[in-house]
Amino acid sequence: MVHAGKTIHAYLKQNGISVVQFSGIINRSRAATYKILSSDSINTDMLYKISKELVHNFFSVFSDDCDNIV
Repeated sequence: MVHAGKTIHAYLKQNGISVVQFSGIINRSRAATYKILSSDSINTDMLYKISKELVHNFFSVFSDDCDNIV
């Protein structure tokens, strides 16, 4: 199973985006941002917002993981 927060955090690191910058991008406090990054699951509305703001389709990561189920 894909860990949502770790996936997003890895993307941030790969692209040189700090947690502080990311919290500004998604308009959340640092505490709320760290909560997102430590969570194994994420609300689809928030994942959509993050995907849109970072111009990266995080939904595809979860979709690819579902291919392993069938």
